[in-house]
Amino acid sequence: MKKMVFFLILIYVCPAYLLAQTTWTVGIGDIYDFSSLQQAHNGAEPNDVILLQQGGNYGGVTLTKSLIIKGPGYYLQENEIVNANQLSASLGSITFNVGSEGSFITGINTSIIVNNGSDNIVIDRCKITSNIVFNDVSNVLIRDCLISGRLSNNSGINTQIFFENCVFEFDSDCSSSSCYLFYLISSWSNCTFNHNIFIDPSGSSIGQININYCISALVN
Repeated sequence: MKKMVFFLILIYVCPAYLLAQTTWTVGIGDIYDFSSLQQAHNGAEPNDVILLQQGGNYGGVTLTKSLIIKGPGYYLQENEIVNANQLSASLGSITFNVGSEGSFITGINTSIIVNNGSDNIVIDRCKITSNIVFNDVSNVLIRDCLISGRLSNNSGINTQIFFENCVFEFDSDCSSSSCYLFYLISSWSNCTFNHNIFIDPSGSSIGQININYCISALVN
């Protein structure tokens, strides 16, 4: 009986990426399952794993399923002994819609849009080269990412957004609102930045955000 109870508890608390069903590959050539991430998404079942190969741009994707998407990382040229192909996997953008709650992505060069109904998202070790837009969501964790776009929302109240161990890069010569780190986020509530590094941030209204244990590295 104790074994059965433990098994049921394990199923309940186990995250989606430990309950994955099938692993799919996306790359250039006939040896891969799909040539674009949207095709892979459409052919996958919830909780499947999708692996992006180095050196391709696999278009944008709109997620309506809980998936685990893994890329090779970025700055691969700094690990040339390990990585024969030193190009990252790039995407136009990733849009999280209803049904994608619980998704986990890592190691991708992309931009991010998180829409209403797509809560409990984890974005890990990504290079985010454009804006991150939140629209009425909660419980989103972004960790260990390099971010060079601004944070904003178009609608709704966003709560429990967490940034941990990220590096934010900005152009100190840009004075327009497009360069603000925080833009139109007065409707954010209970959001936290922990152990981050900010390089050349331009300022704007922060809203209800707690900034704890962060480093602001202003470069002249």
